Amino acid sequence: MKKNFLTHFLYLHTALGRSGNGMLFALLVGVLAVNIWTLKVSWDKRLAEAGDEAMNLSVSLSRQAEDTFMQVEFTLKDVMHEIEQSHDGNISTPEMRDFLRERQKRLLQLNGIFIYDEKGRWLAASSEKLPANANNADREYFIYHRDNEDQDIRIGHVIRSRSSEDLVIPVSLRRYDRSGNFAGVVLATVRVDYFRKFYNFFELEDRDALALILADTTVLYARPFPDSVINQSLAQSPLFKTVLKHADSGSRSWHSPLDGIERIYGYARLHRFPLVVTAGYDKATLWQKWLTDHLLSLALNTALLATVLGMGVAILRQARVQKHNQHEISRMQGELTHVNQTLHALALLDEMTGLASRKQFDIFLEEALRRSRSSGRPVSVVIAGIDGFRYYNDTLGHEAGNKCLRQVGKALRDMPLSTTDLVAHYGGDRFAFVLPNTSSIYAFEIAMRAVSAVRHCHLPDVVDAPGHTVTISAGCSTRNAANSDMDAAMLIHQAESALLDAKRKGKNQASQK
Repeated sequence: MKKNFLTHFLYLHTALGRSGNGMLFALLVGVLAVNIWTLKVSWDKRLAEAGDEAMNLSVSLSRQAEDTFMQVEFTLKDVMHEIEQSHDGNISTPEMRDFLRERQKRLLQLNGIFIYDEKGRWLAASSEKLPANANNADREYFIYHRDNEDQDIRIGHVIRSRSSEDLVIPVSLRRYDRSGNFAGVVLATVRVDYFRKFYNFFELEDRDALALILADTTVLYARPFPDSVINQSLAQSPLFKTVLKHADSGSRSWHSPLDGIERIYGYARLHRFPLVVTAGYDKATLWQKWLTDHLLSLALNTALLATVLGMGVAILRQARVQKHNQHEISRMQGELTHVNQTLHALALLDEMTGLASRKQFDIFLEEALRRSRSSGRPVSVVIAGIDGFRYYNDTLGHEAGNKCLRQVGKALRDMPLSTTDLVAHYGGDRFAFVLPNTSSIYAFEIAMRAVSAVRHCHLPDVVDAPGHTVTISAGCSTRNAANSDMDAAMLIHQAESALLDAKRKGKNQASQK
């Protein structure tokens, strides 16, 4: 009985009815398939966008972390230099305490600066007074420096400060006596709250995550997790088991070992320091937001399917709507691509000086080294710094300091160089050259020409004396067949070391490593 009713209701007993219902059924299946495919493509596109956003955020955070610890590194080296200048060997003086306190105040991230002797006893600190009978010989960083002759800074696990009870990240350097033996440790402590406040500036969902991690898999800070996750190991995370083995930066999806939530992570390993930064977007939250954004679309599709069952003409109308929507999506994709390309180009240009940015410098140097490894031809790096710029900036103000940077940058940009060379604003008062296919002899010549170019600009200095102008010092290093295993970090380190040599020798000159 029901079969006969459907046959008459759908006109299946006529050829026209069968063909019409067949066409409507085919349209129904086609529309269902098209909409499912469109939604899948839209969701996949949203996941890809989230991956790009997470990667960009992690790279940005890695730059912030690198700048933070680079400032601490320079401060520790200033302290070491000040200790070396103490000819009587007495470090426990009010002058040293004032020096440490002044250096601490310059950096918001610092909790304190401390100097310990070879027994772990406190010699000097930036705090008001030293704790009685205090000794840090049991700290992990002290034991490491005592047992290892590593001359680089060491970033340790989070500890609780004995002077302030705050959670801090220890950054330390090994001290040597005049005989080259272990003489103690210079320590700077970075507030965990510094990263907590910075990461809280980002408007993220409740289950999105940001993390700063040591390369040994130890958590230094992670948002939005409690402090109990600090110093936990992420050795079992896919990040360290597989992901970082293939690339230093990128985006992938995995379940966090801290809470089991699946997120789309962007990650970036720092080249200068043993740190990794991750930024993760909760996949479930992304799905809910995407679904909410597409509820109207789903409702329209449901209405469309009902219309297709009753009126075949609605299919043509929907086809026109979909064509228009696809055209709009294509147009918007083109606009987004153009915006992304524009943003990428701006990121490679330093806004203040008009020179290449630090990002472009890093990319260009890596590419030059890659070609050098294939061709065997040398690559040189020159790093120049304005002599006494910190005093210049503090005396005349940041506006004058910025003007000085622009004038020095113009002088370097106007130098006659090869079309394959690159001049960049390295950061702060420093500028850098990347010189592909350039020997150490010619690199030193360019460094000397850079010093001369700025000197002959006759830029007025803070000192009001005839002929006293702004000068720069420069250091250069070269990768050639003799040191073919040298990477970008080593090349930069040697150039910076040569720059420090030039400044120690009296400034306004160039030095070479």
